[in-house]
Amino acid sequence: MKPGFYDGAFRKAGQYASDDAIAASMEAKGPGRSGLIREAIQSLGPDGFTADGKPKTDAIEAEMPEGSDRVTAAERDAIWAAVQEEGAT
Repeated sequence: MKPGFYDGAFRKAGQYASDDAIAASMEAKGPGRSGLIREAIQSLGPDGFTADGKPKTDAIEAEMPEGSDRVTAAERDAIWAAVQEEGAT
């Protein structure tokens, strides 16, 4: 089964993936992926954020290593919540 399959399945069913499902999907995409996404978020300038203050997924992807899988909104949201809790915004 392809990484991220469950995230898409939950969205199609009109449900949201659990934190455990998101974490499992991220780890399946490669070790350290969450750290790379976190670093990408922290390197963004003001134009890398949406009007509601969330990092843009395409801006995050631009900072990721070449050949990385697309960053999902669920991944972004989970890591952005952790970054905000730590006060590292």
